[in-house]
Amino acid sequence: MGALAIRFVHEVTQDWWHGVPVYATHRGGVVFPPATWVLLGPLFAWTALDVARWIWAALALAGLVALGSAAANAIWNSGPLARTCAWLAPFSMPALGDALGIGSLISVVLPLAVWAVLSAARPAPTLRRDLAAAGMFDLALAEPTVALPFLVPLVVAPRRMRPAVLAVAGYAVLTLVAAYIHPGDLAAELRLWGDHVERQAGRGYGNLQDWLEHRGSGSASFVSASSALLAALGAFSWWCRRSDTWLLLGVAATVSRLWMAPRIDYDSLLIIPLMATARLALSDATARPMVMSSRMTFVALALILWIPLNFHFAGSTVGPWSVRQLWVRLFDGAHVGAAVLAVTVLVTGAVLTRRAGPTGVRPAPF
Repeated sequence: MGALAIRFVHEVTQDWWHGVPVYATHRGGVVFPPATWVLLGPLFAWTALDVARWIWAALALAGLVALGSAAANAIWNSGPLARTCAWLAPFSMPALGDALGIGSLISVVLPLAVWAVLSAARPAPTLRRDLAAAGMFDLALAEPTVALPFLVPLVVAPRRMRPAVLAVAGYAVLTLVAAYIHPGDLAAELRLWGDHVERQAGRGYGNLQDWLEHRGSGSASFVSASSALLAALGAFSWWCRRSDTWLLLGVAATVSRLWMAPRIDYDSLLIIPLMATARLALSDATARPMVMSSRMTFVALALILWIPLNFHFAGSTVGPWSVRQLWVRLFDGAHVGAAVLAVTVLVTGAVLTRRAGPTGVRPAPF
């Protein structure tokens, strides 16, 4: 019964392409907007589940390779051993392993979002490269609750608007195609999709949506708080727009994790601040206290993010021991604390280096 996430996505994709009003008929969390089913249609709409699982496994493995390549590029000047460890990190991280096992979209969406920003931020821009970056980002928007915060560095890091404008235009076209395939009231479908997203509250841990749910706040509070969070991310990124792109990516990834995270595999996002802190620690543009803080943060993140996921589930076993609720609270608290620590160090690093970003990355290979 593995690949639970991809089983559900495959079922909903087929239903949507066969005219079923999935937002009205599915009780499960249909948390993806109509444009997602347009993107996934060529993969899943007319394929058997077994074939779809193999297709997604191949794409997920390619995503891990791409993520490993990005991580190695982030610390390119650090030597071959460090680059090899960085390249292998996505393959060994427990949260990414869980994402691969259940067939979560994040294993493909995350590398697409990262490479879209890195590609757009390269010097000597061309229309062809901007179109490629926009295309990758539109594919990443198959899971907008993960990818949306990355739109901020896509706007800011290239220091020009064309990649973001192309991405927004492309996503608008996908939404119009979805409306054409499913004629009816698009606004009503989007409202129902929003209801599904709201019902995810309380299913994860350590994020804004769950915190507001525990406080008894309504959906209006979540919308307002989300708008404020994304606006703060935008203001910070614009102020530090000359900082290193990886610092902006690390902050955006941490915001994405702390915004909405209904499953444990969303901790995969924290591999981006992990690599950003490693890059900051190796920077020749950073004062020694910042370098030391970055190194300690990197070590803390690495230790916490590689804790086995069994500690998140009460009643599971770790060797001869059964995981207790206290252990779960410690596990969850450590991960949330690591995210807060990472974003604090990365924001500080971006502010201190906003006039001359860290160096040491090789240009993207395309």
